[in-house]
Amino acid sequence: QREALNGTWDALKNNRADLIIAIGQIPDSVQAKTLMLGKLDFVLCVSPSHPFAAQRTPVCKKQRLNDIVVAIADSSHELPKRNHGTLPLQRQLVVCDVESNLALLKRGIGHAFLPPALIEKELASGELVTVPVEMQKGDEMIWLAWHPASKGAGFNWWHERLTRKSDVYSLMGREVVRDGGYPWCHN
Repeated sequence: QREALNGTWDALKNNRADLIIAIGQIPDSVQAKTLMLGKLDFVLCVSPSHPFAAQRTPVCKKQRLNDIVVAIADSSHELPKRNHGTLPLQRQLVVCDVESNLALLKRGIGHAFLPPALIEKELASGELVTVPVEMQKGDEMIWLAWHPASKGAGFNWWHERLTRKSDVYSLMGREVVRDGGYPWCHN
């Protein structure tokens, strides 16, 4: 099952997952062993046909409030839901996954903060462009987390690969995995 935002932590907490890769702050109520894999940065992106794309100055808060943000829904059942790159009182078009987010952005609908590594293909093809913004979204930590009692051949196989920096680079890209916490684990 796919999870998003705090839904990933919720899946670990409620035993719907044994091992997760999640972004953001570790919720206080989640008991897990963790390894910081790195930091993920975000850029404001839009379609080249979006009004923000032609703008010569950084997009300000008021402009963002007057536009639609395309946001991915938090799939958490129990933990508080997070909003990702949205402002209070901002009009939102909430989608269930990144693919839907990208499809709307490419059609010129709204704006979103997304990791550059996630949209490399769209940026290279010109389907999306990044725009400067006055109030940048902060970096988010990328975590590998698992139950302290997790064991078994499947868990061990995944854990071994996801704690090897070379495998994490191939999974997420070298530019995504920066300032990682290797080799330190946090309990």
